[in-house]
Amino acid sequence: MRPGDRFCWTCGHAPGRTRTGTDGALGTPAPAAPGPAERRRPGAGPVLVLAATAVAAAAVVSLWSLARAGADATATGTGAPGAPPAAAGTTPTTAPGTAPAKAPATAPATAPARVATAPAAPAPPGPAAPLRELAVAAAPRTSPDSVDAGGARTRYAAANLLDGDPSTAWRADGDAAGEALTFRFDSPRRLSEVGLVNGLAKTDPHDGTDRYPQNRRVLEVAWSFDGGPAVRQELVDGERGVQLLAVAPVEVREVTLVLTGTSAAPAGAPDRTALGEVHLAGP
Repeated sequence: MRPGDRFCWTCGHAPGRTRTGTDGALGTPAPAAPGPAERRRPGAGPVLVLAATAVAAAAVVSLWSLARAGADATATGTGAPGAPPAAAGTTPTTAPGTAPAKAPATAPATAPARVATAPAAPAPPGPAAPLRELAVAAAPRTSPDSVDAGGARTRYAAANLLDGDPSTAWRADGDAAGEALTFRFDSPRRLSEVGLVNGLAKTDPHDGTDRYPQNRRVLEVAWSFDGGPAVRQELVDGERGVQLLAVAPVEVREVTLVLTGTSAAPAGAPDRTALGEVHLAGP
């Protein structure tokens, strides 16, 4: 060993120290063995940090691998366990590593709604066919015959009620309220409509005299069919046409017409009640 050397060329120890070997030679005593607190080697802290970092990195890699595996399964149509398979004939467009887009919900098929259809309205009935030619009229009383302004004879028989001419009439002296007229068929007939002309709707052809206001007019009647319940009809005073009344269709042989109300007696003329025409018709 030369002066100035830091270590012995032979044993490698620093000068001034005697190496204590395994042969028990005396020298400088060896330092005592370090305790548990002194056994930690320098640099142990950085090693632990590096190990924790490595574990975290491994976890990240593992999670990325699982996500990629799920994306690949979706792309190939297998999907996660329990998920429905992709529809046949479709090509998924989901990028790797992203959640697959949800397919739009499809509304379940529903049965067609039933549309309530209203029954077709029946065709309107045609005009009722007159039955007056098939009936015979009768009245309890009749005014005597008279003459018009030209001297022509005028009769007021009950048959005038069924001749289709409102200028001819049945007439009774005084107030005929309460009188019953009858109309009889030779066989049962189906009846659905009745009516009447409520006065003598006539203008004298010789001097133009209006005969309508010269007699009482019928303002209310009651119809009955083969003795059944009466059907009431009110008439309009001054209406000179046929005033109609629809009735429930009925098979009938005899129609009864009761006069239940008349107008007041005319001023300056004999008191008589006149009825111009009766209408009987069926479907």
